Amino acid sequence: MIRLQQLIDSGVQDVRTYFDKHPDELKHYLNLIRIVNANPATLKLFAVNNLLELQKWVPKSITPDIFSALKEFLVASNNKQQTFTAEVSMFAADGRRVQVIFSFPLSNSLQGACHIPVSMLDVTHQRETERQLSLVIKGASLGFWDWNLTTSELTVNDRWMEMLGLNRSDLKNHIDDWRGRLHPVDKERILPIIEQHIEESMPYKVEFRMRHSDGRWIWIEGSGGTVEHGPHTNHPTRACGTHQEITDRKRASETLHTLMRSMVGITGGDFFKHVARELCRWFDADGANIGELVDNNQIKALAMIVNGKDIVDFQYPLDGTPCKIVLREGAQLYPQGVQDLFPSDEDLVLLNAQGYAGSPIRDLSGKVIGIVWVTSSKPLFMDPEWVDVMDIIAARVSAEIEQMRAMVKLEHQATFDALTELPNRRLLIDRLSQALARCQRHNHRGAVLFMDLDHFKIINDSLGHNIGDLLLKEVSNRLTKQIRDEDTASRLGGDEFVVLFSELSGDPQLAAQQAQQGAHKILKTLSQPYTISGNELHITPSIGIVIFPMNDENADDILKFADTAMYRAKDAGRNTVRFFLPGMQQAAEAQLRLQNDLRLAIRNNQLALYFQPQVDIEGRPLSAEALLRWSHPEQGMIEPDTIIPVAEESGQILQISEWVLKQALTLSKTWMNESTNLQRIAINISSVHFHQVGFADQVKRILQETSVNPNRLTLEIHENTLAENLEEAKEKILALKRLGVRFCIDSFGVGYASIAYLRRLPMDELKIDRSFVRDIASDPKDAQLVQTIITMAHLMEIEVIAIGVETEAQLQFLRDKGCKMFQGYYFNHPLPADQFESLLKKQFA
Repeated sequence: MIRLQQLIDSGVQDVRTYFDKHPDELKHYLNLIRIVNANPATLKLFAVNNLLELQKWVPKSITPDIFSALKEFLVASNNKQQTFTAEVSMFAADGRRVQVIFSFPLSNSLQGACHIPVSMLDVTHQRETERQLSLVIKGASLGFWDWNLTTSELTVNDRWMEMLGLNRSDLKNHIDDWRGRLHPVDKERILPIIEQHIEESMPYKVEFRMRHSDGRWIWIEGSGGTVEHGPHTNHPTRACGTHQEITDRKRASETLHTLMRSMVGITGGDFFKHVARELCRWFDADGANIGELVDNNQIKALAMIVNGKDIVDFQYPLDGTPCKIVLREGAQLYPQGVQDLFPSDEDLVLLNAQGYAGSPIRDLSGKVIGIVWVTSSKPLFMDPEWVDVMDIIAARVSAEIEQMRAMVKLEHQATFDALTELPNRRLLIDRLSQALARCQRHNHRGAVLFMDLDHFKIINDSLGHNIGDLLLKEVSNRLTKQIRDEDTASRLGGDEFVVLFSELSGDPQLAAQQAQQGAHKILKTLSQPYTISGNELHITPSIGIVIFPMNDENADDILKFADTAMYRAKDAGRNTVRFFLPGMQQAAEAQLRLQNDLRLAIRNNQLALYFQPQVDIEGRPLSAEALLRWSHPEQGMIEPDTIIPVAEESGQILQISEWVLKQALTLSKTWMNESTNLQRIAINISSVHFHQVGFADQVKRILQETSVNPNRLTLEIHENTLAENLEEAKEKILALKRLGVRFCIDSFGVGYASIAYLRRLPMDELKIDRSFVRDIASDPKDAQLVQTIITMAHLMEIEVIAIGVETEAQLQFLRDKGCKMFQGYYFNHPLPADQFESLLKKQFA
């Protein structure tokens, strides 16, 4: 009722017209109906033993009448009717078609609509009697009899005699002509019924056997009733009725009943094989096929039986076959000569088929989804009811196919990632467990590659989850193309992917080499630029590798070890590969403890800022870099190289970054006055912080809160951060430079920065990385590189700061090459705020 109300609320005024135009939507309403209880009479009506069997059977007994009744029910509910009544045709579990009148009250409340008591009246026999009497009136070719109840005279028509193979001379025109031919068992059963109905002037219909003139027993459906009464006594004096031979129908019904009963409790592939075998037995055929339509011109056999044997993986095209006609036009019978009629059907030749019969399989909407067919090496003459039988079987098969598809869908959803369609963690663990068992059994090795996309969160947060999802899909596509068919690529969630190499060399060293080659191949592929919705994106993986088996580890252990190795790759600078080594697990656990300690550090004010001067050529501190320190209660002083990765992994980096910015500006404000030479404060910005959507606005706000002149602030950004999204970086830098904020490229030369980046970004400074400065006095290559950087920067009017200056020789070389700003232990170590302030005052004095 909620769904119907939502439909009304959406603006639908004429419910009947709406469902006439959208009949498929009735299936959604039908799926909401559940049977929660049933009395014994209902179970008997549908030929089931219990409520569970009824719940399973009813969805398979749906007929078009049900959809029509459901539509009228929804219309009645919308019109606020008090009760609803409808007559529908359904199938019982034993193959019978039953005619039922449903009646139940309608409720306007949600609670009342959730549990509806339904009354059912079985009018099957009543409707059949009405049909028979109509046939009598129309003079149909039925055996007709007229019985004088006073004289016992019996008059019959020619058709009555033909059914029993009799001539007029064989009859005495007495009721004993009928009674004498009744089967003894049926005589005891039906005579009391007929006599009572005639006495009470009620029509009757019964089934019984009569002896044919050739000695066999035939089944008769007899209908009749009183037509005249005595004028004074009102006793019945005359009865009339019909006989119809139902031998074939009875045999078909009994066989169908047996067949349908035999299907109970059988599902999946066993069900289809069982039905195919029963079809062969039923129709006395050599072969039977249950086929599913896999595309518009191809059938895949769910089960195929030929001469009593199962044929597996049978698939065939439809063109030029009788199956094509069946799927297009409905049930077809070719009693003989089917090979001549379809000469291009090679399968008919292989099956030595002469006769063929087939019926389409349809889903609840009427769409053809498959076919049921039988073949015979001899002429195939079918009972008149063969189409009905096949249609009932096809309907049962359709229900099983739908259930199978639903189960396949559920299993797929349970084992595959919804976004990338790669196996998920559950399926990966299963395949890894199997691979581990095979390795132990056959003495070879396997490998797990655990990979995480570096800084993926930045892309997701800055460009949106839609772009992030498209990027993950492209990563999965590239990953799949780089592995063998026997290997597995999976997604665990987020930006974590795992590749399973299931069969490597038995030699551990050679296996490690093979895994490393595969990992580097993947790393190279995933590191290529991506074009996503007009954005050129750069992303790299950090990959951890575990070779297995090692000791007694299981699949979960292996995955955990690979995860640890991946974090070792991140610690090594990302975009690299690392193997799992002893002690990595302990390191990972220590990292987790450090994350927890950092939360306490923020809460307990254990973080502090140190300041290291940046001096000019005369040694005067013109600027200072604010450096984060953590006074750990057990481990002592912890520096940024440890703090920042932990904060990024734990999600605390934004809180820390904002604190650093505020604290540095607040402390330095009192130093940047006439009492010192200090002109600027430099603050290093993490990649995560810089890529936040509101980064520029946040910096503006903090400058206003601290009342610091923007010209006094230099933001140091690592070149890799700039390279991740150049256009975004340029937009943010320009927004802040308009206020007067300066920008510096940190650790220039060790990342992705290039002259092209420098030309496009309005940078004020660049820092020569300490790894180049360290050996400039002894390594000609480093010396030449540093000189090149200084010259290039001067030509582009960018100021150069050399960091890591520790010796007089280094300082002299840098001065000679034109560098004018320096930072390093040669001048001062990083100092707490109070000591740095004392240094400033001392040097100025």
